[in-house]
Amino acid sequence: MGGWTVQGGTIESGVGADPLAALTARDTAGDLLGPDLLRQAVGLVLSAVQRVEPEMLAEPTPCPAWDLEMLLLHVADSLAAVEEGAGAGRVGLTSGPGTAEEEHGAVSAVRIRACRLLPPGRVRHAGAAAVGDRSMGVAALAAVGALELAVHAWDIGRACRSPVRIPGALAAQLLDIAPLVVTDATRHRLFGPPVPTAPDAPAGDRLVARLGRTPPPLQH
Repeated sequence: MGGWTVQGGTIESGVGADPLAALTARDTAGDLLGPDLLRQAVGLVLSAVQRVEPEMLAEPTPCPAWDLEMLLLHVADSLAAVEEGAGAGRVGLTSGPGTAEEEHGAVSAVRIRACRLLPPGRVRHAGAAAVGDRSMGVAALAAVGALELAVHAWDIGRACRSPVRIPGALAAQLLDIAPLVVTDATRHRLFGPPVPTAPDAPAGDRLVARLGRTPPPLQH
């Protein structure tokens, strides 16, 4: 679940390798609401980090290799990458730790970078973004970013033992694009196998389960 990098000519993001021709085709056809999905996901991240207390930073997360602080720094890095691509039109290689925002702490880094994506017009609705030596539509980039950020907001809530519910409408749209991003070929590098869910499970639970997380039991 690394950040945005370029390896061997393919795009690797926190949610998959090379966001696939089908996703790009939907972008070209105007069939993606990437910027809107991204704003909703950023709002979820901001809600999630309100739950974080300093003593929680060493807590484990649903991402096995990361404690909460490492996850927050990863989210901050992903937010910066989405801002570069959706705003400036180019995503560079993943930056190392030690930026000015991160020096104020992982939670502050997430808040600062998330808030940069919220003003109207900050994320373009059309055009292309260069990711390393590849190109993808801005709406596709924003949709991929929304998928990663929404699921990581859920991860943060789980680590804090304070659930973050992904709204049904947002989760349903992310479920629609998830198969284009997380494929059988990429899943083993990024996620565990899908977790079975009840047929009547909320869309948010089905989304995180598809990406290898175990949602809490349904409350009846």
